[in-house]
Amino acid sequence: MKIKVSGLRILLSLPVMLLACGVGAVERAVPVREITPDDLPLVITNSGVYAVVADLRVEEPGDALTVEADDVTILFEGGSLGGAGRESGVGIMQGPRYRGLTVKGGRIWGWRTGIRAAGISNHVEATTVDSCATGIVLGAEAVVARVTVSNCFDGIEVGRRSKLAFCTVLDCSRRALAVGADSTVGACTVYDSGDGIIAGEGTVVSQSVAYGNNGVGIRLGPSGIARTCSSYENGTGIQAEAEAVLAGNSSFQNRGDGIVAGNGVIVRGCSAAKNQGNGVVVDSRCRVLNSASMGNGQAGFLVVGTGNRIEACKAFENRIGYLVTGAGNLIIGNEAGTNRERNYDIGMGNISGRVCGPQEAGQAEGQPPNIEYTVSGE
Repeated sequence: MKIKVSGLRILLSLPVMLLACGVGAVERAVPVREITPDDLPLVITNSGVYAVVADLRVEEPGDALTVEADDVTILFEGGSLGGAGRESGVGIMQGPRYRGLTVKGGRIWGWRTGIRAAGISNHVEATTVDSCATGIVLGAEAVVARVTVSNCFDGIEVGRRSKLAFCTVLDCSRRALAVGADSTVGACTVYDSGDGIIAGEGTVVSQSVAYGNNGVGIRLGPSGIARTCSSYENGTGIQAEAEAVLAGNSSFQNRGDGIVAGNGVIVRGCSAAKNQGNGVVVDSRCRVLNSASMGNGQAGFLVVGTGNRIEACKAFENRIGYLVTGAGNLIIGNEAGTNRERNYDIGMGNISGRVCGPQEAGQAEGQPPNIEYTVSGE
């Protein structure tokens, strides 16, 4: 039988500053209700602040805390919330009708889902979730900060227009972090999982790291942006769908390709090094500018589509420097050297600057030449 909150004892009060008639601020005490082991399972039907100060454990299958009100805050003040295992219920559950749930602090473990809050404008901060089938699932406009999720099937999943910062996800066998459209991901780290960061359309991923994942390290949806990120020792390093932008990222030592760009992607100031596959692979209508590809197992730059522009890039110590199998591409002003088979392999039907040594580059006419070194860096 579920218990409603009316019987919970008041633990303490928090001062909240409220504006009074636009004149000034008045202080109102907000009661904080303590959740005890005897209260579980619990249905929260009133807005307010609820505190977990002890370790709570639910031995039987079922949900522990069900939130059926707006603007509920659950504070973990030294306590935790444990379940009966990955086949049990949900640690903290909120339906789609409600909004404004805040969960702060504590450890949540041993559930089918640690936190499942389908409403909008929910907030999880400084919380650890582990040993669940799914760690955290939140609706649109969520905020997740300083959260760690580990040893789950899926790590964190949030809806569109959400914000994630300083989160760590590890040992999640299917995927670490899945983010809805038009969201932001900043300074997050994902590792030793299936896929790393899966970002929806228009999402911006910055200063984040993905490593040791079996699938892709970072996958951007259409029109997404990834800047100053690192992706290494994954299956594929960074994969970007149509019209995305990759700026200042590094992708290295991945088991497949370093960077894979779909149609219309801009790759600027990126590096791909020591990947077992190709360094940078582009489809059609891409611009690859001022980027470097070094020591990859296959081509430094593989151009398979049409209408691409590859300019001011460097390719050294790959199997092939620039391999252009598509037609209608512009390959100008690049550098290559000490690639094992050849520096430039540009198919028919492309526009290419003259391939010449550095001494001849200043004398070349027409398109900016593609420079070929016999020794790397000469």
